[in-house]
Order: sequence, then C-alpha cells, then structure tokens
Amino acid sequence: MNGLQQICSERNLARLPSMLCKSAILKYPGNRRINSNGSQCNSPILGPLMSSMSDFIRWTERFAAVDPQHPDARDVRRHPALASVLMAFIGYHVPYSLAAIAMLMGFKPFGVAPLAYLYLFIVIINLLAYTLILRVRRISQRFIYRQTIFQLAAWLVMFTLYTLLLAEHRAVALVCALMTCAFVALIGNWKEGLVLCVSASLSYLFAVAVAYDRFGQPVDVVSETLFLGAFILVSLYLTMMGSTMRLSRDKARQTKLSLQKTQAELSQVMSQLERRARTDELTGLHNRRHGREVLGALQLALETQSSAATVMLLDIDKFKAINDNYGHDTGDAVLKTVAKTLASLKRDDDLLARWGGEEFLIAWPRTTLPAAAIIANRLRHAVEELEIDADSARIHITFSAGLAELKPGVSLNEIIKTADDWLYEAKRTGRNRVCHQS
Repeated sequence: MNGLQQICSERNLARLPSMLCKSAILKYPGNRRINSNGSQCNSPILGPLMSSMSDFIRWTERFAAVDPQHPDARDVRRHPALASVLMAFIGYHVPYSLAAIAMLMGFKPFGVAPLAYLYLFIVIINLLAYTLILRVRRISQRFIYRQTIFQLAAWLVMFTLYTLLLAEHRAVALVCALMTCAFVALIGNWKEGLVLCVSASLSYLFAVAVAYDRFGQPVDVVSETLFLGAFILVSLYLTMMGSTMRLSRDKARQTKLSLQKTQAELSQVMSQLERRARTDELTGLHNRRHGREVLGALQLALETQSSAATVMLLDIDKFKAINDNYGHDTGDAVLKTVAKTLASLKRDDDLLARWGGEEFLIAWPRTTLPAAAIIANRLRHAVEELEIDADSARIHITFSAGLAELKPGVSLNEIIKTADDWLYEAKRTGRNRVCHQS
C-alpha cells in the first residue's frame, strides 16, 4: 500500500482527530516545545497546535517516505512545506466556520449542500497538496514555486465560491481574505502579495457580477466599492509591511550567519594559536612552556595526594657532531625519530616535552624513583636500537638522562636542576646511561 492510500484509508483518517486532540491535551498548557525553525513556543494555544502539527507530519512521513535512507528523503524543505499546507488547511476553517455559524443563525441562501461541497473541495485540494509534498523525491525551489501557484489557484476558486455563498454578506469574504494576505506577506515577497491582492480583487468583482447577473442577488455599488477599496489598501499595506519584515529578517539572518562564520574562524585561529603556543613545531610534542605548566599542576597535586612522581631530563649524545657532520636536516630527522619513539612508549597521562635543543623532559605521575629508573632504561634501550640513514652512513642514537623525584615543598626549578645535574653526571661517566640518586 503506498503512502497516499494509507493516509486516505478509513482507519487512518479516523485516527487523525483523536491523535491531534490527544497530542494537544498532553502538551497543554504552554509547555516548551521546539518549532521546526529551532525557536521555542510557550503559547498555551500555539504550543500544542504546532506540536500536534509536527507529530502529525512525522506520523505521515513514516508512511510516505519512498526511501528513508536516501538523503533526499530527509530534505530540510519538506517539513516547512508540510507545515505550510497544514496551516493553510487550518486557515480555511475560519471563513468556513463563519459560514456555518451564519447558516445556524438562519442565513441559508443556497442550503447546506453547497457548503458541504465547498468543504469537500477544501479537503481534497489540501490532501492533494500534502500528498504531493510527501511523495516527491526532492523539494526543489521550482517545486515550491509550482506548489505555491497550485495553492493560490485553489484559494481563488474557494474565495470566489465563498463570496457567492455569502450573498449580500459577501464583504466578510474580503475580511477573511486579509488573513491570507497577511500569511503570504509574512512568508512570501512583495510580488506574491501583489499578485494575491490583484487576483483576489478580480475574483471578488467576478463573484459580485455573477451574483448580480445569474442569481439576482442585491448589489450596493457604493458599499462594494468601499469594501473592495479598503481590502486593496489594507492588503497592500500588509504586503509592504511583510516585505519590510522579511528583508529585516533576511538581513538579520545574514548578519547572524556572518557573525557565526567569523566567530568560528576566530575560534579556529585561537585554537591554532593556543596549540602552537604549547606545541613544539618540529616534533609535535609539548614545548618547554607548556611542560612547566603541567609540572606545576602535577607538583600541586602531590601536595594534596599521598603519591609519587618522577622527572627525567635526557639529552641526545653527540648531537652537535651529528649536525656538523651530516647537516641540520639529519639532525631534525634524529629529533623527530627520538620524539616518536618516546611518545610511543609513554602512558596517556605521562608528560613528554621537548625541553630545548636536543633535550627532552619526561614526567611520570604515580611513579617512584626506582620504578622510573626501570622505565628510563627501557626507553634508553629502545632509542639505542634506532638507526638513521644519512649520506650512505647509518647513525646510531643514544641518550644520557638524569632523574629527580618531585617532592612537595621543593621548588620546580630545584627539581629540574637536580635532574640536570644527574644528566651531566651521566655524560661525564660515559654517556648512554641513566643516573639518579641512589
């Protein structure tokens, strides 16, 4: 069964009033609901109405979607188009209800049958428009334009018939038509509003002529002229006001989008600057500045926690000779290779930073000095196995390192100096080793 058959089936049509009423009752009064444009509606009347419309649209889309997985099936224009048709259908009930009330009060120039046929016409037209929006694969701008022409033509037919039904009270049709003019003025442009004004005026004149010539209804030329003139002036005013409001909304939207784009670009630039401020450009590791900040936070945490932490300062052996003999490009390759190896062997919360030149600093939280010495020698052996190809030669890399334990109450400079002293002790005693206080 296709989407149109399921929507039009007796079972589904019977469910619509109860579903809409139930949804409105559950959401009354004034609960915060999100409209299709992302804004919140707190009105105790519009809130349940818009929420019920959204529920109904989602309910029918489940039946009519040709391929829910297809990206076109989730076209962002579909939901507003469906909501527009529903709002138009609700708007048709205003003049229809007035005509029904007039008939209940004894005004029956044509009887009940024409009014019933008119309502059937309204239902069929809106059901057709609703189904077309559901069944089309993609809601293009051209489709929206054709849909607008179709709705306008249907409205003009309904407006003409409604004017004839009201007989000598036909001026009420002009008042109800202002509601349509206001709707078009808010969602359309001034051209559409002008077309609607001219079309409605001509349709009204045609209905008055038919009422006088074919049905013999009384026509007061002065009154009809005044009513029609008032309608034209008010509809033109609504069109101008709506066009101005639309331009203001579009300008505000463009300004908002421009500000959002600028804010996103500034945020991206700030993120890049922040990342560059704490990252070493060559190796991609933390730089010395950010390393000191992390060490300060780690030492502050030790003052409130009974834990241990150890710092290692390492220096690549004979790095100056590598630069002098093979060039700075080879030296940079050595630094990158060592940094990559050290980073691959560290834990997620360990600190690894390029301290300066060929020096690197590593901090191990929750690690005592003896345990850090074992880890440091493991890293030393991993680096010792590295080889760099340069000018038909293979460079073997080693490093010397010194360890120092982070202690509460001891300044960060003193701790780093202690690690640096043990580093030079490792250099002095032969390189390629890790030294620390026994």
